Amino acid sequence: MGESKVGERPAVGIKVAHKSHNDVKLYFDKGNGLLLRSEYRYKDWMTGTEREMVSTYDGYKDVGGLKLPTKIEMKRDGNKFVEAENEDVKPAEKLDASVFAKP
Repeated sequence: MGESKVGERPAVGIKVAHKSHNDVKLYFDKGNGLLLRSEYRYKDWMTGTEREMVSTYDGYKDVGGLKLPTKIEMKRDGNKFVEAENEDVKPAEKLDASVFAKP
């Protein structure tokens, strides 16, 4: 999709397409490669209408060697739907193998 801006930040957008799913547009920070925004359309199961979800990601912090967003805002059809901020993110030391077992 080429270059654009997310807020004031230069970004590069790509579209992910699959024949069995709706397209997803992803916008990455041109300077550091981190995800800034995602967009997709979906069918609302309650109303049967098609809707648009736009999510923005910010406040990236290093967590166990991974850069994770601490601020996420989601807008459904242009209206704020979710606004979240996580101040304390810690990686798990070790997960028990049963976590990954088939149910």
